[in-house]
Formats: sequence, C-alpha cells, structure tokens
Amino acid sequence: MTEGLCPSVLEKFRLLADGGGMVNMEHVDGGAMIIALAGDLDCSAADQLRDATNRAAARTCRVVIEMSAVTDVPTPVLGVLVGAWHTLEDRLTLRCSQPVQDVLERTGLDRLLPVA
Repeated sequence: MTEGLCPSVLEKFRLLADGGGMVNMEHVDGGAMIIALAGDLDCSAADQLRDATNRAAARTCRVVIEMSAVTDVPTPVLGVLVGAWHTLEDRLTLRCSQPVQDVLERTGLDRLLPVA
C-alpha cells in the first residue's frame, strides 16, 4: 500500500474513533494518510470526512480513503468524495466495499473517482 508514496513524510499519528460514520486516520511511513470509515454511514460522516480530507491534503502526499467496511453511503458523503478528488487529484485513492462500489456505479462516479 505504501509503494510509490512520498518518502519525506515520516510522522505517525492516529486519531481513534470507532463505529459507523466515525473517521479513523493513520499516517503511515512513506507519506500516505489512510482515512477509514466503517458501517452504515449517516450524514454526519460527511462533515467528519471533509475535515479529515482537508487535514490530510495539507499534511501528506497521498490519501487513501478506506471504505471496504462501509455498508451504506449517503449522498452528502458522495459529495465530499468528489470534493476530495478535486482537491487531491492523483494523490487520492478509494478502496470500497461492494455496496459502495454499487452506489458509485449507479451514480457514474466510478468513472470519475480513483477506485483501487
């Protein structure tokens, strides 16, 4: 996962939170910021994700939004993902569960967002 990532950023930190709609951030060696979401997200997850992606964009070379444990994604979260893509461009990668992938395909966002 850290292959090809910016080696200049070595700081590690973790903001811990559990449950759906909560954001877990971990800065890994190699300069990637992983933002993980889990469960059945609600609209409050959009604000948390927006804050996390803004912090990550200012601190790191690469951002991975890990959504492989997400069961449902509301429209405001999709809007934040598009905003993150506009800000981060090729520094963003999404990892999605099948339910999230299905939503991205139905909305056409799978052709825009960088899903790994």
